Amino acid sequence: MIIKKKLVLLESEMRVPNGHFLDYLIESTIYFQDKFKIIWFLNKNCDLKKTYIPQNVEINKIIISNYYRRNNNKLLYFFEEIFFFFKNFYDIFYFALLFIKKKKIYKFF
Repeated sequence: MIIKKKLVLLESEMRVPNGHFLDYLIESTIYFQDKFKIIWFLNKNCDLKKTYIPQNVEINKIIISNYYRRNNNKLLYFFEEIFFFFKNFYDIFYFALLFIKKKKIYKFF
């Protein structure tokens, strides 16, 4: 049994499957499918119904992106961006400590 390395593709902004967002995922998956196990991390609100998805793709809808549109709700958009900014710093700090504890910090970076 050959163990394939993993290739993780991230798409945090795609809510509906169209345009260059989906094109990037499909083209990369088809090109690298023989060399890697492909994993997609998508926006939680992404709706992939009635969409062509290559076979042997693991799809994880775990990314939370901005719910507010910048033009419609500028104040809420701003507060949410500030929240995600601090949350990202917290996540980086947490995982850096976790990898330091397991003595695999080079893999983290």
